[in-house]
Formats: sequence, C-alpha cells, structure tokens
Amino acid sequence: VVTSDLIDNEGSFKWSAGNIALQMFAKMGGIPWVIQSGMSEDCIVVGINRTTVVSRDKNQLRRHYGFASVFGHDGVYKETRLFPPAEGWDAYLDGFKRSIQQAIADWAKSSKKAVTLILHVTKEIGRDETRILEECLATAGSTQVRHYAVLKLTNSENFLIFDNDNDETFTPPKGILVHLSSN
Repeated sequence: VVTSDLIDNEGSFKWSAGNIALQMFAKMGGIPWVIQSGMSEDCIVVGINRTTVVSRDKNQLRRHYGFASVFGHDGVYKETRLFPPAEGWDAYLDGFKRSIQQAIADWAKSSKKAVTLILHVTKEIGRDETRILEECLATAGSTQVRHYAVLKLTNSENFLIFDNDNDETFTPPKGILVHLSSN
C-alpha cells in the first residue's frame, strides 16, 4: 500500500521508491531474480504484515489492513492476499484467521501435496496474530502443512543475526536471506 503520506514525505519516499518499483514489477508478472535455495519445490515463503490507519479528522476511526505476499522456494513472486479491511481489532482478527486458513488450504491444493511454509512476520505482528497463526498451522494437519517455521526479527530481541555495519541497532536490512540450521 502506497499512501499519500508516504509520497508527501520526501525522506521516506526516496528510501521506499526502489521497493515500490520492485513490487510493481513483480505484481505485473516480472521475475526480478531467482535464487538457488536448496529447498523443495513445495516450500512457500510468506511475508505477513498489517497496518492500522487512523482517520485524519479527530474521530479516530481506525481501520486495520493486512496482507500476505507469497513467494516460491526460488524467490519467484506468486501472489499477494489481502485480508478483509476491518474497523475493529476483533473484526480484523476474525478476517485474519479466515484468510490464513483459506490460504493454507489453497497453497496445499495448488501444490497437490502438503507444503512447507516459512512465515516471515514483521515486528508489527503482535501476540494475537501470532497465536492465530500457530492455531491455523496446528489445525491444518499434515495433509496441508508438512513443516513450518515462523521468523520474526525485531530490534528488541536478543537475536544472533546481526549486522555489524548498522552501529545503531545491529539489525539486518530488510529482505535479508538467513539460512537456519536445525540448531
């Protein structure tokens, strides 16, 4: 989602323009690159995020929007699923749950067998959404989801993945590829 606030803020927009262009390219069917991942072809990488929009007037109307961008094991963009916009937190969580359940069923159906899911969630995803994700994955069963991992990197966690070039927070840049061992 590209907002007028983002476009109006030159400092933020100049750092976002490259990502916006890449996403537009991918959404129009382009394949910007393919990686050799070593993962099975039925592995799906899903980035999940949400945003909350407050009205400009002082009524403080809140709307919650969420989405999941899906990539194949080789980095090829597949689709973006939008969760139903909601005016309340409980309504958002209901839509989020239904969307995740339907998405898991669709991904398993399209690959004709159980999939391996790697879910990358941003620091904005909270406990409620994490709980729902775990419930959806647990109830999906082995016929839909063979294995899954949820990766969430934040500035506030004591993680071992760090970037020495970022002196302020040591947080890795967005879009980093991390190979995780069984440990």
